[in-house]
Amino acid sequence: MAAATRRATRAGRTLGHHERVEAQEALAMYLGPAASSGGPARRVEVGAPADLCLLAGPLRDALAAPSADQVRATFIGGLPIYMAAS
Repeated sequence: MAAATRRATRAGRTLGHHERVEAQEALAMYLGPAASSGGPARRVEVGAPADLCLLAGPLRDALAAPSADQVRATFIGGLPIYMAAS
């Protein structure tokens, strides 16, 4: 999400300024089915794939300043893929 909102190189130079999107729009791209990104958001329900990202704080804070530092854990298909150090 940070890359989609900033569109900057490691050196800080803007790359594709016109391709920047707002954080809420970047999030929406992740919420749809993998086969059709940007499609309708998946629903949390029994039997659905457990793909989720746990944040260190409220979603509004993550959307205000997207950063990998805010991610505490990610799960794909119910399996832990990333766990932040305590």
